Amino acid sequence: MLAGVIFDIDGTIIDSVPEHLRTWKAAFKKFGKDVSAAEIRPQIGKEADELMTVFFSEEELKQFGQQLKTYRDNLFKEKYLPTLKAFPLVRDNKRRFDPYLTRVILQEGRIKNI
Repeated sequence: MLAGVIFDIDGTIIDSVPEHLRTWKAAFKKFGKDVSAAEIRPQIGKEADELMTVFFSEEELKQFGQQLKTYRDNLFKEKYLPTLKAFPLVRDNKRRFDPYLTRVILQEGRIKNI
């Protein structure tokens, strides 16, 4: 019997990558960088602090890094989070595991220690 299964959420269960791209693009523009979605896409999946260092200098991030992160988080939560939908068949696949599971973990972001 399985003791548990870890399901990643962003981009795996929920189709959120396009919304993350739009959010980062808008946040970067608000803070003075016009960055294309094609430049941002390979960075999706990184933690915000790591992703921002790709596009902003250390000095810029000292000046407004936290403000940028807060703006981006709020924009995502208010504008895009309510529109997210699960990928097709997610519910059916989860049901397949139900008889075998005692524990399910839904994970957003990187897993550091389990």
